Amino acid sequence: MELDKSDISRLNYDYPVWEKNMNQDQEPKINMIVEQDDYLLYSAYEPDGETTYHLQINNVTLHFFNEEWLETLDFLSEVVKHSVQS
Repeated sequence: MELDKSDISRLNYDYPVWEKNMNQDQEPKINMIVEQDDYLLYSAYEPDGETTYHLQINNVTLHFFNEEWLETLDFLSEVVKHSVQS
């Protein structure tokens, strides 16, 4: 089946506005927090205003939104507290 020009024009995909307006200013702002040989923690201030946290341990990276990161810090502080008591 062949398409004529009117069929082809209907198939043109109109990219969303956010995709058309992507530019260097919309890249996340990266803030390195801690870096060691096999461990890395950085935050990224996203163009939409959200701050995300990224914890890399060897070849595994965990991604957290701000609220999740705060909950994880609370959890890890409890882990440290209990491991010191043991």
